[in-house]
Amino acid sequence: MNKTIIKFHSDSGHAWIEVSLNEILSAGLMPKDFSIYSYRDGSKFYLEEDCDAPKFLNYYEINHEVEFNHINYNSDCWIRYLERNKPSLVEKLMQTSERP
Repeated sequence: MNKTIIKFHSDSGHAWIEVSLNEILSAGLMPKDFSIYSYRDGSKFYLEEDCDAPKFLNYYEINHEVEFNHINYNSDCWIRYLERNKPSLVEKLMQTSERP
């Protein structure tokens, strides 16, 4: 089984796991499968801890052993200021990534 280290970012109010578009796709999921409460920065996604992260991990952990690298912030985490995961942005990203 493949071992993957996933960054787990948290501040005093919320937390996210950091995954790549390739990791999402390898789990058999698409970015549109996640809510607007998750964020994205290019091909990196920050899946919110309550619903989106568990959804991803349920599929991803079938073929990967996951270990978390915990990163704690004393103030609001910078992830809060990224673009939210929105279907229109995700569709554009998918079109760009499918080009040869």
